[in-house]
Amino acid sequence: MTPNTLFMKKTVFPLLIFLLLVAPLCVKAQRLVDVQFVPADSVVAWGGGEADWRGMATALFPDVKEKVFVPASSPKKLLKHWTKQTRPALGVLGMTAPTVDSRVEADAALVDEAAQLFMATGRADGFEAMERVVHGRLLHLVQPSAGRSYASRLAAQTLTTASGRIYAVDDEGLWVNLFLNNTARMEAAGTRVVVDQLTAMPYDGRVKIRLSGLRHGGYPLTLRVRVPMWAASLDDVALWDDWLKSPSLPYVVYVNGREWFDVKIDRGYVVIRREWNSGDEVLFDLPVQPRWVDFAGGRHTKALRRGPLFYALPADSRALVFSEDVELEEVLSESGLPDVRLRDKSGTPHQASPAFLTGGDGVFYFE
Repeated sequence: MTPNTLFMKKTVFPLLIFLLLVAPLCVKAQRLVDVQFVPADSVVAWGGGEADWRGMATALFPDVKEKVFVPASSPKKLLKHWTKQTRPALGVLGMTAPTVDSRVEADAALVDEAAQLFMATGRADGFEAMERVVHGRLLHLVQPSAGRSYASRLAAQTLTTASGRIYAVDDEGLWVNLFLNNTARMEAAGTRVVVDQLTAMPYDGRVKIRLSGLRHGGYPLTLRVRVPMWAASLDDVALWDDWLKSPSLPYVVYVNGREWFDVKIDRGYVVIRREWNSGDEVLFDLPVQPRWVDFAGGRHTKALRRGPLFYALPADSRALVFSEDVELEEVLSESGLPDVRLRDKSGTPHQASPAFLTGGDGVFYFE
């Protein structure tokens, strides 16, 4: 073997293998490391009530603070734990566990893990799960009538932390992870930007995202907006990975009033790369019609979902039985919020409300 051949074998070939196989992974990891969440202090929610997670939390416990984000030490172990343990334990209203305290502890751990998953992989499904636990058990525990307890305090702190996960930024642009009526100030792609999210979520599916405060017109910025998997009726966590591999958009996205045809979905986010002017808007309508979900726990049980919310009857309604052909009718509650009216097998009418308001378990029984 000649010296040149030996040099090629020991030095050049390994270097080429590194550049082709290992280096791209390092670049990808570095890009994700550069992402930062926009803190809850920079987000002002409008409208109060369930649209203001942090406001509801601090009304009950004024001293609760957003937890400092700690990245996962091993992304590989994190992803394995997420797919094999955390996601399968996600129920209708949050994580499954034997007691209220342990369930809220598991919900809080999920919120932390979902944020870590995003930072480690750029995937959106962590926020799908985060949205479910927030609109399920956590909001129920910070209702004014809930009282103060260990569980309600932990729920309040977790909601405050979740308020600091709505947006993320890097040197290319920003991510919209969760949908709430708010104004947020941040620095993204090297410029200060104000993001107005105009929506009545979680009750109404219309979402308008307006960018303003840009340094100048025609500013290049990448906007990534999460595609809710529930909008594609992907309620079962077992379906999430397949959708992430081959995603589709179940609604139309408009930019400044015109349909955005250059639709690209990356790891669960619609990616919009363009030059932006202050006042530019992105608009879409998420489907929020009431529908049955078949994964509530058995062959004769279902869950009732409307948009991101699961609905329930009062906690003392477990003995009710419904027919498969039961009609779902949207009505307004006394407080003006959307409820769902339905009749049980005997024909008696009932009115289901968001589960965090009723205290019910979100499970409906069928003959």
